[in-house]
Amino acid sequence: LLFTPITYLKGGAIIETIAAAAGHEAFMTAMREVLLAHEHRTVHGDDVLLAMARVLPPIFGDEAARLAMVTELFEKSGLTEIAISTRCTAANDNIVIVELTKQVVARFPLCLRIGDAAGSSRTCLALTQRVEIPTKGCARYALPANGEGYLRFTLSPQLRQTTNLASTELTPREQFTFDRAAHN
Repeated sequence: LLFTPITYLKGGAIIETIAAAAGHEAFMTAMREVLLAHEHRTVHGDDVLLAMARVLPPIFGDEAARLAMVTELFEKSGLTEIAISTRCTAANDNIVIVELTKQVVARFPLCLRIGDAAGSSRTCLALTQRVEIPTKGCARYALPANGEGYLRFTLSPQLRQTTNLASTELTPREQFTFDRAAHN
């Protein structure tokens, strides 16, 4: 058996990860352009990978680095795992900490939605090991944006508790993702 159900699930999840990082409209435009450029001909995987790399914003590196990241996501087996926690101090030195706990690829495209005193914001980055993201006040929640991404994540006990209290601020998909993570 060449392709199993996990092949299709992983492919879809990786495409979703890249689309979330690129922005869904920009991603769909890039995919339409590939299809139009190859109208009535075979589209090769390399053409699709290059289009995905080109649509990612520069925060993910130059075109060669983005292509390497996209290619590696599809070629490597395994699931990236991250841990999300917060550090809040009286001196207003507040951060969300994201750490790779199981690194499958060299750089992982990650978009988080963080709720803090300033409201809700979306932050995308190429995660390599650990990153600290400043927040306005202590974060109420920090999750993969809209529950998207080919990854498994855990929340610190404190962040799990504050996310539960702020659950009405989450999208339905984020709520589902949070519920799954909270019970694993």
